[in-house]
Amino acid sequence: LVIDPYRDACSVATSLGPVALGLPTVVAGFDLAPPEIRQAAAAGARALGLASLGRRRLADDVPWLQLCLIGEDTPDPAAAGIVAITTGGAPVVPTAAEGQLRGVAAGIDTLPAALDLALAEGLDLVVLEGSPLLGSWPELTGAPDLRLIRDAIALLRERNREEDVALLWHGGIRGGTDVAKLLALRATAVCVGLSLGLAVGGAIEGDELTFAGGLEQASRDEQAALFLQAMRAEASIMPRCTGKTDLRNLEPEDLRSISVVTSKATGIPIAGRGESG
Repeated sequence: LVIDPYRDACSVATSLGPVALGLPTVVAGFDLAPPEIRQAAAAGARALGLASLGRRRLADDVPWLQLCLIGEDTPDPAAAGIVAITTGGAPVVPTAAEGQLRGVAAGIDTLPAALDLALAEGLDLVVLEGSPLLGSWPELTGAPDLRLIRDAIALLRERNREEDVALLWHGGIRGGTDVAKLLALRATAVCVGLSLGLAVGGAIEGDELTFAGGLEQASRDEQAALFLQAMRAEASIMPRCTGKTDLRNLEPEDLRSISVVTSKATGIPIAGRGESG
């Protein structure tokens, strides 16, 4: 490692406005999970100082970014932020109380409109739906669409507004190296869902995650915390290898693609080449 982990600290903390995060990660996807699994996810978030994203609050002491489905959900004034999401049509500005973060969710088809809305209305956050946000374990519906982060940054740079709105990525995060890669691609933070569900005893069956009984709640809580701690340690490795002491200082130039598909999706050159495939 370029940076000696025994002598040089590497910061992995960040924030989404007033919401401090011990790791640039938000727990998401647990709205329809069993109560004991939601409790374990909350225990992990609490241990690492993370927030949650969803239509339901994960726990009273875990900062909550409310995913508000327009026409169905009522914004909660106790939430740290309100993120508006629609099942069709144009993105809309969320109704939020004073001091709450305001955000909007965007897929590949709604991205330009969502970014223009966010910039015009001074929103704090755009959640990029690399994988869908709604439903039960939506990350199982397919591979995340990495074009979304590539196109979001390109559109913001065209408008000379890259630093004006935070980008929260959702989809396919498996561990700390994925966190680091998405931050290098210029996401502000990422969501972790399916991989945390697996860590607390989940098993993939078709397009669902199932949980067997017999595991004590304390064990599930511990497994959630240990998984997120491992993510934090992994996330610090990449900046250390590039001689940096802050995860947020990673850049696209620190990455190389290892396949033509990934290179085209992200715009990151293939290893050994000077241009993307």
